[in-house]
Amino acid sequence: MKRPPLGPGGAATVFTLGLLGALKALALIGMAEALARGIVGVIAHDTAAWQRALLVGVGAGLLRAATTWATQVVAVRAAGRAKRGLRRELATRLLAGGGHDVGATTTVGTIGLDALDDYYARVLPSVTAATTVPLLVGARILAADWVSALIIVLTVPLIPVFMALIGLHSQDKAEESSAALQRLSHHLVELARGLPVLVGLGRIEEQAAALRDVSEQHRHTTMVTLRTAFLSALVLELIATLSVAVVAVFVGVRLVYGDLDLLVGLIALILAPECFAPFRDLGAAFHASQDGMAALHCSREIVAEPPAPDIRRPTPPESNPATINPQPDTPADQAPAVRISGVVVRYPGRPSPAVSGLDAEIPSGTITSVEGPSGSGKSTLLGVLAGTIEAQKGTIHGIDPAAVAWVPQHIHTVGETVLDEIQLYAHDTASTHHALARVGLTGLAEADPNQLSPGELRRLGLARGLVRITAGARLLLLDEPTAHLDPTNAHRIRNLIDNLRGTTTVILASHETEITALADQKVLLGQPASPRGEGAHRQPGTTAPEEQQASDRQGEAFTSSLAETSGGALGELRAFLASTRWRMLGAAALGTASALFAAALTTLSGWLIVRASEQPGIMYLMVAIVGVRFFGIGRAVLRYAERLATHDAVLSATTELRSRIWAGLAARGLASRVLATGGAALEHLVDAADRVRDLAPRVLLPPMAGAGT
Repeated sequence: MKRPPLGPGGAATVFTLGLLGALKALALIGMAEALARGIVGVIAHDTAAWQRALLVGVGAGLLRAATTWATQVVAVRAAGRAKRGLRRELATRLLAGGGHDVGATTTVGTIGLDALDDYYARVLPSVTAATTVPLLVGARILAADWVSALIIVLTVPLIPVFMALIGLHSQDKAEESSAALQRLSHHLVELARGLPVLVGLGRIEEQAAALRDVSEQHRHTTMVTLRTAFLSALVLELIATLSVAVVAVFVGVRLVYGDLDLLVGLIALILAPECFAPFRDLGAAFHASQDGMAALHCSREIVAEPPAPDIRRPTPPESNPATINPQPDTPADQAPAVRISGVVVRYPGRPSPAVSGLDAEIPSGTITSVEGPSGSGKSTLLGVLAGTIEAQKGTIHGIDPAAVAWVPQHIHTVGETVLDEIQLYAHDTASTHHALARVGLTGLAEADPNQLSPGELRRLGLARGLVRITAGARLLLLDEPTAHLDPTNAHRIRNLIDNLRGTTTVILASHETEITALADQKVLLGQPASPRGEGAHRQPGTTAPEEQQASDRQGEAFTSSLAETSGGALGELRAFLASTRWRMLGAAALGTASALFAAALTTLSGWLIVRASEQPGIMYLMVAIVGVRFFGIGRAVLRYAERLATHDAVLSATTELRSRIWAGLAARGLASRVLATGGAALEHLVDAADRVRDLAPRVLLPPMAGAGT
């Protein structure tokens, strides 16, 4: 897998990080010198010596803080430049042709590429530090004690060897986890899009179970990846700990026999871990960046994939008795006749095509209904005609891509107001206001599109199509144009469509017989090959007053129950961790034990060296030597167990959180205009849940382990 690009000024970024790494090494050497000389000065009752050491230590500490800050600034800027370039390439490729999974592609371009922050903020600084810090620190150890330097030289190469071996194994696991995340994202996108319909059909419980199953699959796959990644961290920690322990034993033994000065021994012992730390940081950073690297790989595959040729041709079909407009040269302002020949559409990972070998004739100026059972490919066919979905085979004659008005089933908006949204598709302001009046949205011209109900969004989409027709489009594609509309507005939309007959070629798909009855002809599709082509399948879209009142009551009940159980942020946190509270407490206990082992290791190591300088009997120190190894190994093992327990608990809690969010959205979806839109539902199911998941181990566990320690 190729490394991420550095973007403009990449060489300068690497040079700057290398320079900062060298300054960090000098700061570490200064801190070690100050600490060692301060200890010796205190033991020797030399006030001037330990005061000078204190000043040197403060200066070295400030230098290290400054280099850490500067490193993060440089890394964040490099990440921003690189991600902007990658997203620009990805967006350009997607706009050049459709056909990619919406949920998976959205995840790759947003959350996936955001995971590259770990590469730029952690991997790049760790790589440059690993090339500078061990060399400079090792040179200082060599100048002080060649025996300690030799031990480090012999053991340091073990770290990159184990990093490579474990990294090769964990890379495949990371790709499996990324694939599971994409499946989860696609499922969440489809649920968010179809929320109002699922509520109306009473299929919420069924989809809640499916959501839980997909989330559990993602948790299981992620934990397999984390077990491998954290195991590599455990191995690296053990190598570094045991290597430093060997240095400590050699220093202690020579101090006992008077072959080494205490100052030299302290300098060697304090600096020895710093030779291993950059490699441990690099290993941890590498595994933390695997999700981002997998997303980078996916985005590069999408960008490198050549767009399928557009099968749509503006040339009209050959003369045919069935066509109303058989002339070979169709005027630009006349409704086109359309011929579909042998169209085949396949989706990745699906054994059978969504549309297979379709042939159809669409006469000029007529209304044509595309009909078939759910999953037969109606939305897929309309997407092919609109150019948003790629077809693998076939040709379509009579479509000018610049003269198509497309009203999809799921309306997405970008304008700040309804009026702004319509003007994006219009050539003058007058046509915008006229279109709003025709669909009955004049009173909502200044409203935020995100505040519209599903039915109002449907009429907004049709208004966009009408202004496109005013601007010159002569082919109108409609997917469920009257879904979620009350009888009055549904009748209004049917009249608008009927009035387009003769001047515009209309192709529509709908489950409502009142709409399909307008058609001059029908294009029948076969049995469903896959549910993919139809999204979150839409049924007739009016909500009875009783159903709306029931939805209102459910929304009120959900709001009141949430207010009762949450009790603010702490209450919501308790609710989030309720199902995994014992696992979180266990993780906190493991984190506390790991911190205590680290403190014991530091204390015992320091006591061992200082006591050895007094030259006691060697057997007197053996218990401490064994204790150093015990606490060093135990700290690494406990840290490994704590990481696994924490992530397993948080991922399980996130599954429960998504189920709670889905239940809340279902209860309030039709009662709230904001929550009924797919974008708002998706933001709650994905963005909010992921933020809680990521913050819990970082914000919650450290204070718990700290309090326990």
